This record gives sequence, C-alpha cells and structure tokens, in this order.
Amino acid sequence: MTETSCTSWMMNAGVAAALATLSLCSGCNMPSTLDNGSEAPVLPIATSSEKGFREQVRRSEKPVYPRGPLEESIGGVVVAEVEVSSDGSPKRVDILEAPDPRIAESVSAALARWEFSLLEFEGKETPRRPQGRLTFYFVPGDGGQVLNPEEMLAAQNVSDRGDVSPENVSITKIDEKGLARLLSTDDPLIVDIRDRRQYQLGHRDGAINIPFGELPSRARVELPPSRLIVVECASVPSNWCQGIGWQLADQGFSRLALLVEQ
Repeated sequence: MTETSCTSWMMNAGVAAALATLSLCSGCNMPSTLDNGSEAPVLPIATSSEKGFREQVRRSEKPVYPRGPLEESIGGVVVAEVEVSSDGSPKRVDILEAPDPRIAESVSAALARWEFSLLEFEGKETPRRPQGRLTFYFVPGDGGQVLNPEEMLAAQNVSDRGDVSPENVSITKIDEKGLARLLSTDDPLIVDIRDRRQYQLGHRDGAINIPFGELPSRARVELPPSRLIVVECASVPSNWCQGIGWQLADQGFSRLALLVEQ
C-alpha cells in the first residue's frame, strides 16, 4: 500500500504528447468556495448523474486556464460538486479534485455564474433543486484548453471501441492470488473506486482513483480501452461490483477483472 496524496494519471493514446502523463494532486481538495447562504423556501434536493446534471444547465461559462507558465505545464482533471439554490443559481461549489489551487479557483469562479433549471417530477407539486458533479479536463500547451468529458473524447478521437456485445466481453472475478497472476503475466490497470479520502489514506501501488459515482463520465476518457482493467471492489457489495463491470462493458471495455474479497 502507498500513502500519498498524488498519483500519475495516464491519458489514452491519441491525445497530444503533452497529455501523456499529468500530475494529479487529490490533496488539492478545497472547502466550499461558494455558499449563497439560506434561502426561502428551501426546496428538496435531487442528486443527478453528470449527464443529467448538465442537461439542467440554462447558462454556462467555461473555466479558463490561469494565464502564465501554468497553462504550458500543469494539466489534469477537476471535479466539482455543485448544489443549486431555489432560484437556479449555485448555492454551494466544492472542488473535490484539482491539479493546482489556481485551476480550482478558476473552476469555482466560472461555476458561480452558471444557471440551472429546477427538476420537475410527475406527480410532485414541489420541484427539486439539482445537485451533481461536473468534470473538466485542463489540457496544457498552446495556451491551454479546458474540455468537458465529451469534448475530451472528441479530442482523443475515441469513437469506435470495437464489438463489445455480451459474447465478446470478458468479466472475471479474482482474488489476491488471481491479481498476483495477472500482474506477472499481463499489464493490468487497477482502478480504485473508493472515495478520495479512503484512497488518500492508502492504496495499492499503481492504482488510480476514480470514485464509483464518477465512472460514467470519466472512465471512457481516462481508461485505455485495450488494456485489462482491474476494478478493486472490496469496498462495495459483490452484486454492485458485477454491475460496475457491465457498466464499464457498456462504455466499450471488454477486458475486465473484478477484485473481490473471497
């Protein structure tokens, strides 16, 4: 196990060479950078996936790279959690992960000016305030780019992952002995799906951290489709782990191993 707050983040092939290896510092977690205080009336919250949350956006402003040497040298992923107030403005913005505090500040400043629609549900008289996470990729070089997950996929030219129909998907459950065999015969990428705090307390050598709830928006961008993916599932129920495997298969990954406690 390795105790560290930083890990190397490997991007898929097809991205500019400057993106090949980026330094991510989960230790850059920040407290709430925006809190609009109390509101009346206070509507209940509905948590959405990133895709659903982005569909509620009425007005957005893309974060910008801080000017200077930073835009040529530092890049990586930023994940923000946003709670929306009853008037559609952000009530709270938490930066959960960022490669640099100045980049985190840029994202917070941009999100403070976003506007969202409230969620309406059939049979419910009271609308819900959306809450969700948003992912941004800061790409260094040439003045720097800031891309959302879909834009990042387009930049990587990831469009066809081959035939991943059920008969072409391999999902196996393994234990520690099985992992040792894979490490000696293959080059698996271990994905730790625990929350950031657990990961920072200690993790397996070489494992990258994508929390479970962020896999739908981040996996296709950050995980190489041709590599064997080992999902460390000790922190979730076994039936959830199988569901995670099929979720990744739906995203185009055909070589999957689920590391479970046996």
